Amino acid sequence: MMCYIQRFYLAGNPQDEFNPQQQGRQQQQQQQGQQGNGNNIFSGFDTQLLAQALNVNPETARNLQGQNDNRNEIVRVQGQLDFVSPFSRSAGGRGDQERQQEEQQSQREREEKQREQEQQGGGGQDNGVEETFCSARLSQNIGDPSRADFYNPQGGRISVVNRNHLPILRYLRLSAEKGVLYNNAIYTPHWHTNANALVYAIRGNARVQVVNENGDPILNDEVREGQLFLIPQNHAVITQASNEGFEYISFRTDENGFTNTLAGRTSVLRALPDEVLQNAFRISRQDARNLKYNRQESRLLSATSPPRGRLMSILGY
Repeated sequence: MMCYIQRFYLAGNPQDEFNPQQQGRQQQQQQQGQQGNGNNIFSGFDTQLLAQALNVNPETARNLQGQNDNRNEIVRVQGQLDFVSPFSRSAGGRGDQERQQEEQQSQREREEKQREQEQQGGGGQDNGVEETFCSARLSQNIGDPSRADFYNPQGGRISVVNRNHLPILRYLRLSAEKGVLYNNAIYTPHWHTNANALVYAIRGNARVQVVNENGDPILNDEVREGQLFLIPQNHAVITQASNEGFEYISFRTDENGFTNTLAGRTSVLRALPDEVLQNAFRISRQDARNLKYNRQESRLLSATSPPRGRLMSILGY
């Protein structure tokens, strides 16, 4: 695992005064007439692929990438400054019903996030009765479809093995993930917060894009069966399977590898207020809500997002 934390931005076109390499790249872009290409984490992704993953129009995706946005780290908010306050339960009417629905949706998302953290390895400290080396279980069938941790009938399945499943992994400082992506399915844009990941393609092929902390694509290629690639810690990655599908196995340099998503039901964007997204990305309120709620899936995204009501039924809500 890396011994330092790499900082990146989700929005705008920031300039890092402590990063001479980034400043030089920005000056070169300006000399070449490439204004506002963006330095946030979204700017390194293909616009069409990003729009498809978020289920938004390409114009919104370009706003996320900071194209033609010359603002830096601090932006001026349009309109008055509002404070987030708890919903009032005293008043009646349609507005309160909508707020109650949003509260219920938020509760479901918190529960989903908690389950996801537990599945990823949020088990906490040892309980004093851990397995010994002599009695430790040394194998786990990560390829068993019945034990998938994440499943989308239109997207595929993902299984994770960490120290919760094999306590001996804490001595090896490793965890593993096995994924099966169906035809044209997308593994939601994400980054690993505490580990590097080495990914090996078992079957099929997929388009893979890896973006560093400056918004530069360091990998943008088709990965085929028998090839492998590295995802450094805190580098964003998006994967789309081909028409043949894609199957992979990855190993992470931490016994409890954590993943943060940028699209879907448990994405970091879901937690941000609409007004923050509006001003950060210079989009309308409706576009901000579409950005947060258009994808009701979690890790694995279908090639074409079905209507919300049908998808909620598929996922058991």
